[in-house]
Amino acid sequence: MFQRVLLVDPATGFYKTKKYGFDRYFGPVDLGIHLTEEYRSLNFGVGIFAGSIFPGSNRLVLTGFSPCWQGYYISSMGGAGLVFDNLGINMLSLVGKAPVPSVLYLNRSHGEEIEVEVVPIDVEAVWKTGRTGVYSLTDRVYELFGQRYENDPRILVAGPAAMHTDMAVSCRSPSARARSVSWIPGPAGAASAAPWSGSTVSWRSSTAARW
Repeated sequence: MFQRVLLVDPATGFYKTKKYGFDRYFGPVDLGIHLTEEYRSLNFGVGIFAGSIFPGSNRLVLTGFSPCWQGYYISSMGGAGLVFDNLGINMLSLVGKAPVPSVLYLNRSHGEEIEVEVVPIDVEAVWKTGRTGVYSLTDRVYELFGQRYENDPRILVAGPAAMHTDMAVSCRSPSARARSVSWIPGPAGAASAAPWSGSTVSWRSSTAARW
């Protein structure tokens, strides 16, 4: 038994996976803090019971260093951990920061290999179009990557406040096509805004159930 972590450098697109045994790390909190210490990363993870019927098992746990609190910070989003369902990893660790706002695309169709791609996007322009804000960004990400999935993708996006505030809120973003979660990150309500600010994550397994 082990926890599988996908480490991604958004600046270069380089990625690798590492396995951590339960003899030292038991879940997304202690493992996330360890990764923060080692890589100064922002980590999104779930526990080993994610995808089950146990209450609270599908929370998405975020860990990292908060420049607002000047220390480690732990936050979570209820039910958002289902984005990892059948993706083949327990945690995503962002090491560093993309030079421009980008979409991080993750997908697993067969076997253990995960497709990883970092795609720059003019997020300021997208936020001003269509339904505006997180809604228009959700729609744009779906247009770019929706056809790559066998089922509707799960999309995690940031809103305009990610560029201009150190506060954070989270919400569900309704979409006629994609199952999405909208997150406006900041050090007050999440681990750290620095490696995330203005970026978008789109991930899921092609065979995962909808939520």
